Amino acid sequence: MMRELLKRFWSLTLVFVLPVLELFAEQFSWYPDSEITRAILSAVCIALLVQSWFMQRKNAKSAGRLTLWTLLLLFLVLEFLWLALNSSRGPNYPVDFTAENRAYWFAVEWQDRIGVLQKIVAAIVAVWIAADLIRWLARRLTGPQQKTGSAVKS
Repeated sequence: MMRELLKRFWSLTLVFVLPVLELFAEQFSWYPDSEITRAILSAVCIALLVQSWFMQRKNAKSAGRLTLWTLLLLFLVLEFLWLALNSSRGPNYPVDFTAENRAYWFAVEWQDRIGVLQKIVAAIVAVWIAADLIRWLARRLTGPQQKTGSAVKS
């Protein structure tokens, strides 16, 4: 059981552990604060999320569950894509705002779009999870359903 869970969720676990380790290392100055490190971290985490999606696709019990997992993983992919764009903004920061710097403004515009898309995905996931929770609670509170048409002996 534990081995199966580890096989299914190892990449998703790493997606949460790697940024924490990066922040921890940054806190204690084990390496200089680097935009390149954040960009590499983003790329690695996006690859891990894609691998996690393939694992969920194999093990999903229904199309609905796979869609929910896809939305959850998409939210995380968008977060790491936003981080990658943010790390690309640093070296392209315009010293003189009168000068045109297309790479910087491209990153800014796409970060805004990603933020809006994340809010939409988060709202869909929240409504979906709330509906699943309500259905689960309704089944638990009503108890087992009796089959209709069965004769009851007295």
